[in-house]
Amino acid sequence: MTILGEVVSLPVTIDRHDVLHFLGYPDGRRPFGRIAGLLGDMIPEARRLARPRGVFELLPVERAAELGLDANDATRLVAGLVTIGDGIESRSTELLRAGAVTEALLLDAAGSAAVEEAADRLGALIAGESRGEPTDDRARASHLSCRISPGVREVADRGAARALRAASARRARSRAAADDAHGAAQVDLVRHVARRRRAPDRRALRLLAMRAGELQVQEKCLTATATGRRAEARGLRHEGATMTTTFRPRIEFLAPDDVERIVGEACRVLETTGILVENDDAARVLLDGGATKSGERIAIAERLVHDAIASAPSRVVLYDRDGNVSLDLGESRVHFDPGSAAINVLDRVTRRRREALTGDVVRLARLVDALPNYAAQSTALVASDVPADAGDRYRIYLALRHGRKPIITGTFRKDGFAPMAAMLSAVRGGSRKLAEKPLATFDCCVSPPLKWSDLTCQALVDCARAGIPAEVIPMPLTGATSPVTLRETIVQHCAENLSGLVIHQLAQPGAPFVFGGAPAAFDMRRGSTPMGAIETMMLGAGYAQVGRHLGIPTHGYFCVSDAKTADYQAGLESGVGAILGALSGVNMISGPGMLDYLLTQSLEKIVLDHEACGMALRAVRGVEAGGGDAMTLIADVVRLGEFLSHDHTRKNWRRELSQVGKVIDRESYGDWEGAGGRSADERAAEEVERILAKPAVTPLPEDVDAEITAIMRAEAAKFAMSELPKGA
Repeated sequence: MTILGEVVSLPVTIDRHDVLHFLGYPDGRRPFGRIAGLLGDMIPEARRLARPRGVFELLPVERAAELGLDANDATRLVAGLVTIGDGIESRSTELLRAGAVTEALLLDAAGSAAVEEAADRLGALIAGESRGEPTDDRARASHLSCRISPGVREVADRGAARALRAASARRARSRAAADDAHGAAQVDLVRHVARRRRAPDRRALRLLAMRAGELQVQEKCLTATATGRRAEARGLRHEGATMTTTFRPRIEFLAPDDVERIVGEACRVLETTGILVENDDAARVLLDGGATKSGERIAIAERLVHDAIASAPSRVVLYDRDGNVSLDLGESRVHFDPGSAAINVLDRVTRRRREALTGDVVRLARLVDALPNYAAQSTALVASDVPADAGDRYRIYLALRHGRKPIITGTFRKDGFAPMAAMLSAVRGGSRKLAEKPLATFDCCVSPPLKWSDLTCQALVDCARAGIPAEVIPMPLTGATSPVTLRETIVQHCAENLSGLVIHQLAQPGAPFVFGGAPAAFDMRRGSTPMGAIETMMLGAGYAQVGRHLGIPTHGYFCVSDAKTADYQAGLESGVGAILGALSGVNMISGPGMLDYLLTQSLEKIVLDHEACGMALRAVRGVEAGGGDAMTLIADVVRLGEFLSHDHTRKNWRRELSQVGKVIDRESYGDWEGAGGRSADERAAEEVERILAKPAVTPLPEDVDAEITAIMRAEAAKFAMSELPKGA
């Protein structure tokens, strides 16, 4: 057991994705050429030079103000300190003096990644690692509601210094007394962490992290963020020894205190009305876990819901084909992927929908792979040139062969999961490695109201046991299969999601889970399910707010349209949806490319929606403070008469001002007319062909490709397919 006040070693791996983050690369964007090569040298050197250690101390809550922190509802206060030693900083300084500026910058970013990882490990230790809990340091450290990061300063440094020096002094006390004190505190801390997962507005732990030569407080290395809900709306970015603060904009449709009531009402629905479960395996898991059967329905006690919430990870990470992080779902991080699973594709020539073929699926996978604002691909089209019963495994086969990004997918048959998981395992190098670095997440659709079919429930249980993330997708329709009022539909949606969470966590505690959905505001006049309706988007934003409150990663369908072609209506509905979903903090946004009530995919709309997603991601970044001395800058423009040549402009314009793609027209009227006067969808069609004219993605290794092809051929034979379609 770790003793309070004892300096502990905190080994770090220094993940490449984290280093890229500190270098300012957007998610999914990789460096090329010389930078990629230098990273391969600097990261191992950082690992060699780092000496990560930490210390923490349990303090009275009353001392929070002394540290410049807001105690709020906290029941415990922990001050902690981490260091990686001075090796990286010294070597970075040497490189800088020798003129190796790029190498110094890369090494410094690796140092920032190292100290953040060390802080995660200390946070996990504080949260109860020694009690045999899961060892996902970052997921468990994310329960800490305040984090002080390296390279910046703010807050009451003298008070923090006194607290941290006191922590170091604890090393001198009796080991036995320290063991007793730590054991008593440990139980209380773990209990409060679990309670905070259910009510994220409670603040329990404060972690102070710093980067310095030894376990000492240095004024320039100490800072604190705002606590609680304010911290969620504020981001930090580091530039040397300066701090850039960003207000993270947020849209919420539910009053904060009403969110907890919605969760409570959903729990009572599960206790009183219960759910219908058609799958025997899942029903047995529920009953063995403490649920009770009443007639055909199963009642789920509230304690089972709270236990499931506490055991579900607060962060779900998916990796691409090469093992790099692509999706980091949790908090308010936003990612986009194309919607699925359409059975039609919009034909560019006829401007009418037609059934999708293998070639369409391949083209879409290659297109999405080339568009950086999509962090994942999806099995977005169902090919009609294979038997329908083989469609689920065939589309993931095509996605693996023709795209590198992780896949959002799902099963059509109970026997579909095994071959799909086998193909994923073959690409990753085994089922254990697949669980460690998931390559896909499976959608599991609960039928409204409160019914789990045999198929989707089996997929839910299979995912849990395989360690593959599951994304539960309730689909209530207001006034048709759920109450007509939005709030009450969100209650039903929450109950359906939580029922899936209980089944999932009982099948395998700690398995990765995503709180998703695809509700719709039913059109009473036409009998349709408009995904582009503003009420549909409000439902999505509302239930995502509930999922975020529970501390569970969220998914939603936005950036979709009910239009039949890529016209003004498609742009209106999709653009509003992209912005609304992103500013609502939905972690995984599906839908780009979709038309016609999710029945049709359009490659041209995929390209157009890519621009909408880029605008949404830029809006999420917010307006940064700390970009310079405004008074001096404005005085300069008055003195110089222009800003275009100013150092401040050259330094900041690429980061501050997003650059749109070729499908967005920002030319003068004369230049637009001179270039042919093409409309947005015409420009998008040209862009599709330009992208697809480039070489295809790097093929899978021959042995891996042969293995997944053998799996697919064996599956095809079950459905009387003698050969796979040409071009697969």
